[in-house]
Amino acid sequence: MRSQGGGTVPPARPVSALASSSAAPSGASGSPQVAGADLGRSSALDNAIRRLTEIIQDLKEVLEDMEEAVDLMDMAAEQKQETERQLERLHRALNQLQRSRPGERPGSGR
Repeated sequence: MRSQGGGTVPPARPVSALASSSAAPSGASGSPQVAGADLGRSSALDNAIRRLTEIIQDLKEVLEDMEEAVDLMDMAAEQKQETERQLERLHRALNQLQRSRPGERPGSGR
């Protein structure tokens, strides 16, 4: 994927890699009360990781949309320049036609 500076956007770390990198707190006694707290913390962490992964994906899509918009703007600028060149050629041709008619004044309407 292209970025503004011409580099690439690094891929997001998978959720499983992020979740496995979080270690259980030291000194956990294994009692049901502590295990329940660990599950709640783990669930909250999993939710946060899942949400961050969604945000990363959304940002990648926005970047792609922005790149497409830049491409469209580039094409529009090229078309505008070509249209201006064509208009200039037509203007010169019209001036040449007007100069080649010896008996007529420019702007006389005929």
